[in-house]
Amino acid sequence: GACAFAAGGRRRVVEPDSLRRAGDLLGRRWDHRSAWHGWLRLLQHLWSYRVRRRREQLDLVLCPGEAAAAMLREAGLPVPVEVVPNPFDAEATRAMAARFAEDRPRWPSEPAEASAGRRPGPGPVRLAFVGRVAPEKGLADVLEAWPADGDAELLAIGDGPDLDRCRDIVRSRGLGARVHLAGPAERGPTLASIARADAIIVPARTPEVAPLVL
Repeated sequence: GACAFAAGGRRRVVEPDSLRRAGDLLGRRWDHRSAWHGWLRLLQHLWSYRVRRRREQLDLVLCPGEAAAAMLREAGLPVPVEVVPNPFDAEATRAMAARFAEDRPRWPSEPAEASAGRRPGPGPVRLAFVGRVAPEKGLADVLEAWPADGDAELLAIGDGPDLDRCRDIVRSRGLGARVHLAGPAERGPTLASIARADAIIVPARTPEVAPLVL
């Protein structure tokens, strides 16, 4: 997404049209590592798109959703932008989930001998997070706000640069009995885990253009 960074590397979303204003480009930090890295990225951007005008070499840009297309148009992309939605085959997805049901990551309170292909009966609410574990995806924010009491459970499937920080939060807050960070998993087992969830959470801190998890 169109993100700038405050002190400490905290991401914040910027309006797409601000990418066309010199004052906004020069007055923001564009890399989480340091102000120096941010200046290097800005110089690369100016050289590629203002001097070399490389965006004009494109014939067409395809986006997986209207949100991404609107963002690019608002940012002033000088080529046509069209939408091709993410494909989804419901029957094939259900068949894959059933095929891999026994290999899926387990929920925190689920015994190993639990019925693999069936949704659980009455019990704790089960929420699933599936995706890249990065600051902009918001999983760490969810864990920091997760109630210290109650019996709701969270299964997080995915890998990324924020996974260690998320593990530290779970450990320091004593959430291990109700929160399970499963790490990466193949598509089939992931679908099987989703099928047993009550709901999926998508706590992104930046606009999601068309998340595949949906």
